[in-house]
Amino acid sequence: MSDWMQSTVEELFRMGRGRVISGIEISNNPGYHPVYSSQTSDNGCMGFISTFDFEGEFVTWTTDGANAGTVFYRDGQFNCTNVCGTLKAKNENTVDHRFFASLLSILTKRHVSYIGNPKLMNGVMGKIHVYYPRIEQQRKIAQILDTLDTTIRKTEAIIEKLKQIKQGLLHDLLTRGIAANGELRPPYEQAPHLYKESPLGWIPKEWDLASLESISSAVTSGSRNWALYYADSGALFIRIGNLTREHINLRFDSIIYANPPRYADGQRTKLEAGDLLISITADLGIVGVVSEGFGDAYINQHIAMVRLNQDYVNSRFIGHYLAGTHAQQNISQLNDSGAKAGLNLPTIRNIQVVVPNRTEQYGIALRLDEADLRIKNARTELAKLQNTKAGLIDDLLTGRVRVTPLLQQDKPHD
Repeated sequence: MSDWMQSTVEELFRMGRGRVISGIEISNNPGYHPVYSSQTSDNGCMGFISTFDFEGEFVTWTTDGANAGTVFYRDGQFNCTNVCGTLKAKNENTVDHRFFASLLSILTKRHVSYIGNPKLMNGVMGKIHVYYPRIEQQRKIAQILDTLDTTIRKTEAIIEKLKQIKQGLLHDLLTRGIAANGELRPPYEQAPHLYKESPLGWIPKEWDLASLESISSAVTSGSRNWALYYADSGALFIRIGNLTREHINLRFDSIIYANPPRYADGQRTKLEAGDLLISITADLGIVGVVSEGFGDAYINQHIAMVRLNQDYVNSRFIGHYLAGTHAQQNISQLNDSGAKAGLNLPTIRNIQVVVPNRTEQYGIALRLDEADLRIKNARTELAKLQNTKAGLIDDLLTGRVRVTPLLQQDKPHD
């Protein structure tokens, strides 16, 4: 880092600020020039007008509010509201705006004042010290990070597309099912003779209806006061936070262990592979299915456990069905009337589900599990890219990783 330079932000940039731009002005002055404000969604854009206040490359940041210190690279003709500060390089032959947007994004948060309304005003921003290499290296670092950002955005778009595909697949498989030829049945509108009317709507003629009670050996919920049995290790203690609406697998972002008492009530909710779990308080109706090889685990009082008869039903099919839109709408209408949102156990027992034959259940569950796996793999790839970017930002922008070898890698071979 011996050849890196040091300056303050105000030595390198002309500092400015946006102006008050009201929703009325945006409504009365429609156009194509973005108006950037404090929100981080949509890249901070709150609308478009016909005029612009800024033109060219800038670094902007949010000066106050919940997103104070959030930094953006801007280019083109645009506007900023009065909660945005602006930086324009005094000498664009020595300063790359993209590089400094990335650099400042890791420096500004430590300078935000959280006394009252969070803020990072121009006076404080201007005094921030920055270390930076020569312009050629700045541009190369910016290029590397831009390439990563592009890949991250593409991966995010893939995840959104996969989620949309899954929703369509979920609807089709849980309303039309899989015919004997392995294909989706034609929809009701095309082949009404293949369907019958039921309390759950039009379903394939081959399907039955059943209550959860009729296809299970037990329906129960966890015991109270398990905090007495929390431990540093032992059996997993499953709470609502271990369930998710994204899929029917359990998640383990936050884990609690417990060593329960050995008497009957302590062992009553010891989980087994294939058990169906449903949240019955707060965020109602989140569904999970206990996987094979799960190990010792128990549930708290906010979760119902349904021990399904797996000779008759496929647990993952029932889980996917209950997590589907139609079933979730039905569950939301079963809320106990009272001071708190909740589902009681008799209500859980009476929930109706569709029951195709075992082969069809397995085929439907398999396809939905494959869709979830594709989303999971894409999310894993996204997390790797984000971690790579975070590491590169920290290394490249502090000079721990030199850019010269990266420049050499891009030279064509003789």
